[in-house]
Amino acid sequence: MPQATLLGVGMHFFPKPELDRFRKAVVDPRAGRALAKAIGEVEKAGYEVEGASRKSVPRGYDPGHDRAGLLLHEALWCDHEGPATAAGMAAFVDECAERARDMWPIGKWLLAEVAPTT
Repeated sequence: MPQATLLGVGMHFFPKPELDRFRKAVVDPRAGRALAKAIGEVEKAGYEVEGASRKSVPRGYDPGHDRAGLLLHEALWCDHEGPATAAGMAAFVDECAERARDMWPIGKWLLAEVAPTT
């Protein structure tokens, strides 16, 4: 029997090519501002953005950069955990759709800036 429901958006692990694209996008003026905006929208909706696992900024990046904190991420996601009983409720699909919309700015940014283009 399931113990919980989990809905999330993002990536729990960046393979090396995606990690490189992520870092370059974080420090890029346009892409980095777009990420900061996406994170702001998701946090305003009540979700925490996860994925920071490093203790220091990667070599070659400025630790004083405005978005240096995002360079601590080797993944980027947000999620919502609910009770297992929620899956049996009539409003479950609508609730999932609403939560996915709230978290989607992160997914949209990752698709535009990090996902492989092939």
